Amino acid sequence: MKTTIRFDVTCSTERIKHTSVFLNLPKNVTAKFPKEAVIEIEGSLIALPFRSTIERNKDGNLRLRLNKLMQGVVTKSIANTSGKISIEITKVNNESETRIPADFQKVLNIRTEAKKVWTSTTAFAKRDWIFWMITGKKLETRALRIEKALDMLALGKRRVCCFPGVKWMMEGK
Repeated sequence: MKTTIRFDVTCSTERIKHTSVFLNLPKNVTAKFPKEAVIEIEGSLIALPFRSTIERNKDGNLRLRLNKLMQGVVTKSIANTSGKISIEITKVNNESETRIPADFQKVLNIRTEAKKVWTSTTAFAKRDWIFWMITGKKLETRALRIEKALDMLALGKRRVCCFPGVKWMMEGK
């Protein structure tokens, strides 16, 4: 069963002027979510539907990164609502975990820094990582991609670089 959480936050236009804009969730809202580092959600921000992730900041509180469209909606709304913004979010539970290839799992267990990032990565991102690793035509390419994946994960990257994702592959572009 999905539980929808509705809450209001106060925001100023000063915060919207930065390149990366995060909306910090109140502590009582953060407490309602599992301790995962990254959580896949869907919801609405001032009636704008979205699907995104919320992530923990260094203090352990959850925050939502606002894309350009969300920033525009928030900026327009702030003038009319004295800075009060209504948000509604629901944790997405329908992410199925992709089976991890045995050769990748074996080396992932050895590389603790990479494994730490891997465990906090969303199911969608894991699927893209795995698909990228296994789509090489040669075994040498697969081995190279597994090693590159471990290096990138150890550096904290949650998404594979230079790969448009499974959706792009299925659309045949």
